[in-house]
Amino acid sequence: MSSVWSNIAKVFISTKTGEVPLCNYIKGIVGDGKEISFWLDPWITGEPLKVRFPNLFRLESAKKCKVADRVKSQGNETELVWEWRSVPASAEAADSLQQLTDLLIGVQISDSEDRWFWCSGSAGSFSVKAVKQLLFADQPAGYNFILEWCRWVPAKCNIHAWRLEMDKIPTGEALKKKEHPR
Repeated sequence: MSSVWSNIAKVFISTKTGEVPLCNYIKGIVGDGKEISFWLDPWITGEPLKVRFPNLFRLESAKKCKVADRVKSQGNETELVWEWRSVPASAEAADSLQQLTDLLIGVQISDSEDRWFWCSGSAGSFSVKAVKQLLFADQPAGYNFILEWCRWVPAKCNIHAWRLEMDKIPTGEALKKKEHPR
């Protein structure tokens, strides 16, 4: 992956809307299971399985495995194939494994390719507009003035214009509003 796309991916993963990472708004729809990471991608729940089942993820030997590596379909039967470093022996790990198994029972592998679904948009398709709406939904609907700086004007004049626009100049009227003595 080129460094540009790598940086875009890092920003996408680290950016949050509220407490939800932006990457959790994309969900994998399983087809053949060859493109969706079993533990690392959100596909069966709204978050990656490594987040929901961290104790099992620690025991996994192939952390970058695909859904097709762990889920095998034979007609209506679903077979789960695990590669653990050690058997999940603790009560907590066994309980997590049972919850994960219950979650995976209805998963069916098909011949179609895996797809990605944008969970926030009305049509399920990704758009920059949908991302902007998510990012700005958390922000207060206050005044968002952006001053266009003029390069040929001295910096102190640009700063003064910016402070004036933001109503941050300590004028006599502004000081009276704050009940500040002159």
